[in-house]
Amino acid sequence: MKIINLGIFAHVDAGKTTLTENILLDSHLTKELGKVEKQTSHVDTMDLERSMGITIQSTSVRIELENTVINLIDTPGHADLYSEVERVIPVIDGAVVIVSAVEGVQAQTVKILSLLQSQGVRILFFINKLDAVGADASAVIDDIHEQLNVETLVMQTWDTDGKSLLVKRRLDEALFDELQAKSAEKQATSLSVLLLQRNIMPVFVGSAKLSVGIRDVLWGITNFIPERQPLAAEFSALVYKVGFQEGGGRMCYIRVFSGSIHLLERVYNTRTGQFEKVMRLYGYDGLKLKQETALGVNEIGVLCGIQAKVGDILGISDGVRTLSHKTQSLFQINVIPFDESQSVQIYQALRKLQEEEPSINIRWNAAAKEIWMDILGEIQLKVLQDKLLKQYSLSVSFGKTSVIYKETPRKKSSISLCANIFTSIELTVEPIERGKGVLIQSEVSTDKLFKKYQNVVITNIYKALQTGTRGHEVTDIQVTITGGKSTPVASNSKDFADLAYRAIVLALQRSGVQLLQPYLSFELSYPSLYNQSVMKLLTIYQCIIADIWYDKQRTIVIGSVSAENEREITKKLVTVTEGYGNWLSEYSHYDI
Repeated sequence: MKIINLGIFAHVDAGKTTLTENILLDSHLTKELGKVEKQTSHVDTMDLERSMGITIQSTSVRIELENTVINLIDTPGHADLYSEVERVIPVIDGAVVIVSAVEGVQAQTVKILSLLQSQGVRILFFINKLDAVGADASAVIDDIHEQLNVETLVMQTWDTDGKSLLVKRRLDEALFDELQAKSAEKQATSLSVLLLQRNIMPVFVGSAKLSVGIRDVLWGITNFIPERQPLAAEFSALVYKVGFQEGGGRMCYIRVFSGSIHLLERVYNTRTGQFEKVMRLYGYDGLKLKQETALGVNEIGVLCGIQAKVGDILGISDGVRTLSHKTQSLFQINVIPFDESQSVQIYQALRKLQEEEPSINIRWNAAAKEIWMDILGEIQLKVLQDKLLKQYSLSVSFGKTSVIYKETPRKKSSISLCANIFTSIELTVEPIERGKGVLIQSEVSTDKLFKKYQNVVITNIYKALQTGTRGHEVTDIQVTITGGKSTPVASNSKDFADLAYRAIVLALQRSGVQLLQPYLSFELSYPSLYNQSVMKLLTIYQCIIADIWYDKQRTIVIGSVSAENEREITKKLVTVTEGYGNWLSEYSHYDI
């Protein structure tokens, strides 16, 4: 049977979970329609998901339709949980992108579409909420062309003038003739082939709430999303998610790109260079996991008994898609235990939760005796707080969110330290060009400072640069080991580790450091009638404008802004543009 892996994506509140629930019902996997507002969703299984009415973690379902198996992955829509979306995209073949017929294209929609296109994922649009007050599917389709710059083909006709919503699929022959008439190329033999050849994205319309247009979407999925062909015979897979069983056992969620994996087989991890035995193996049977003896090409499943991490490639790497660009956390917060005696337990629990969500980057501030972590947004804090309480019976609150600053040296400085007359190092630190990161080099002969001790020094230089002099990571710095000596008898690794760490701190103190803050590049789109108010706002929050394009209808501003100011400007843009502004941003660089 044809196997396709499908992702469902949308901006928050566009109706993503409701569409997924309709697909489950229409595929006979559920007996009644799960509803978000009644907290009866079959894919949102966490109590917090149901109470908040949003998807928090990706959920997989296996659906069988005639000669096609669809491994459907439902993803979060909230921007704070975007890292979960990023991890799913490399393992899917096709995507349904939902756009509300009322709100139209949102910033999150633009961001998701760009990422899907960069990974070569086949895309279908579903214009939802056609029954809602203010719905205008035609305007939204125009919006898709204008803002997303893609070619589309509307697959249905619709009528919203009567008492009921009527949606009808157009005939394949009429659609095929419409496309062929627009192009001199006549070699395509079917509508499906023509859409693929010209990268045209089918558009479907309907109402998930009223279960209208669902079967047309399913028809589109099975007809317009091709099965991915393996590039090799050997086993290859990507770990896109990590979870834990009630007993604490690690569950590695994978997509198989080629070959197969069997129970008790030893699998190679390209990151660690190690082989590990698969002790249990699960595939999907509808909504549930089912123990299997093997997983084949294009399947989604779970391996237990291996210590893989999110993003690990198992087997060979040929044909495995990975995500090079990942969302970077620009804000941090300290974790406050209700019971200080549980600080160690909380730290350990959070380290385990970091296996599920790598972006949080848990760390212990030894000087302040505090737990700190990076965050993407407020929703992420609620999720972690809920998991700590329900999975580990640990209660925490959080301090005030702050920007993640970095340090860089102001000028060149040198330092010389010794543990004894036989054990010493000399080094210099100096600033380098913005964005160059950390450069470490040695000018010392390995006859004077043995190779193994130079390695120890370099390792501990990196360690010292993680916290600098003010607790921030140090960047845009060159460290040069200019001197040192060691002997076979009187020198040891512990002394050199201590010397390297202290030397960096002292050298940075002599140099003096300046703080760098994160900046984001942005693209702001809004109706031109708000020009005066928007420009005033951009000026107040010190946005650096690189380019402006505008006409009587719409204005597009491209520029950069500090992360601190972006938090405020995005809140006020909603008011200034009356909800019609689209702000799309991503991390750019660190600077003063």
